[in-house]
Amino acid sequence: MNKYDSLIVKIADEYNIEKGKLEPINNWKMRVIYSLLGRMAIAALFDDIEGDMTSITHMKNRIVDVLESYRKIYPEINGFLPEKLGNLADEIYDIYLHTGVFYHIPNRIVPAKKTEDFINNIIFTRGYELNIQQNISGLGTYMRKDNTSYNASYKNIFHLDMTNLKDRWKIWTENVEWTELNVEGDIEYLRLKPPFTGGYWVNKPNGDGRNSLLRTGFKENKLYYLYKENLDANLLVCQLPTWIVKDYNYRSLANACLYYEGVLPPTTYRYDGDIVYVKFGYLPSPSNLYLWKLYSWPTSFYELPRDFNRICTRYVFEGIVELMKKQGYEFIEEK
Repeated sequence: MNKYDSLIVKIADEYNIEKGKLEPINNWKMRVIYSLLGRMAIAALFDDIEGDMTSITHMKNRIVDVLESYRKIYPEINGFLPEKLGNLADEIYDIYLHTGVFYHIPNRIVPAKKTEDFINNIIFTRGYELNIQQNISGLGTYMRKDNTSYNASYKNIFHLDMTNLKDRWKIWTENVEWTELNVEGDIEYLRLKPPFTGGYWVNKPNGDGRNSLLRTGFKENKLYYLYKENLDANLLVCQLPTWIVKDYNYRSLANACLYYEGVLPPTTYRYDGDIVYVKFGYLPSPSNLYLWKLYSWPTSFYELPRDFNRICTRYVFEGIVELMKKQGYEFIEEK
């Protein structure tokens, strides 16, 4: 028992961060500190830096400085931390950047305007003043509304593509202008058969004439195509625009393709009191994934990013699941 445990309990109570029934105490402490680091990062946006806006470096340094202080108070968390504390600061910065918590201008960052979204009796908040009482799941803030008098509709502030996965694939594969494949270099083809733990791409086409995806080119400059095989086993392709595939956005179509073929792995989950352990069978599109990352904790902080395995507050989990199911994603509870 650490003599400063009353402090961690106070922080957890303020942000309503519950410990799982079977969760080890030090794992819970690490989750609480991670959420606190997020709040300190937001607080850094309001620092007066000689009349200038906060820099990215200043925000990251604030995260590391606070973490250094707390690891001295709670040495039992040292085994959970990455070798370079800056990796944790990078992860928090990356999540906030991709979820609109702040906006990026050259070498500076500014907080987002106050906005909110409502689903399943949960108000997802962004840009609220720090002195407004809010709950936290992972890095994301929210409020609960248990009564139906709160009249609000879903506004999609996190810019999810709410098109059903089946319809998404049909939209992109109907009325395609096919041309014969004429590219140089190595070609990778989307894997259409499990297991997907060996990677999402293989070096041979699926061989049965179904529409799918392929990519070619160098790591930082991949070109993506829809493809199919004609009766002569020649590959026909249609290049996809950059905006639909860049920055891992190809996973939006990859998920849609696998769903259409009936092989998209489900996401599994397990309740532990008021927290939920989430395991992705296949990573969703970046907008969906970053929403999960904003409102959940990684199961391990030592090696980041930790995208496949997350821990989420029960109420927030059920709200995000509702959004995902509307797109066609499947969730299966582990028994």
